[in-house]
Amino acid sequence: MPLPAAAGLLGRVGTGLSGLTGVGGAASGFLTGTKTPLKFLAKNPMLGLPLGIMAGQFAYDAIGKPIYEGVKEGWVDDPLKNLRAQADMQLNAQIAREHADKNWDRVNRKMASASARLAAVAPHLYNQILAGRTLPQGAVVLGGSPRTDLLEQLAYGMATGKLNEQPSTEEEFLSTLGV
Repeated sequence: MPLPAAAGLLGRVGTGLSGLTGVGGAASGFLTGTKTPLKFLAKNPMLGLPLGIMAGQFAYDAIGKPIYEGVKEGWVDDPLKNLRAQADMQLNAQIAREHADKNWDRVNRKMASASARLAAVAPHLYNQILAGRTLPQGAVVLGGSPRTDLLEQLAYGMATGKLNEQPSTEEEFLSTLGV
């Protein structure tokens, strides 16, 4: 449909709407811009009451209620509630840290004990772990940096009980450590 034909059609719709009377005429006046809602409501106050109630309810639900709830929550509730909750969280965090520290200290003591026990019971195996490779019986390692990471891994496994299975041979045990 060409643009001039569409404009002509809309013009005829507008003149047709302006011919309506009563509430329909008022609505058509709002649509065409010839009437204002305030004049209509001044002439028909009983129709304005329900509209005003609906608009007020919408405004309360959308704007007033969230503001009221926020003010009520912040001022009516116990003002020390947030401080108490924060103090409780800090106390719980401190207790958890102390518990973790005690647990870590216990594991460290067990690791030191396991390392010392291994050095006393099987010094050759202890030396092989520190060397990071298999050694001939009675060999002495000279120079190089000791593989304390392997010894710590073994001691941690012994302290936490992760090495419950006993390997059948020393070579199998060293292979589980990556030596």
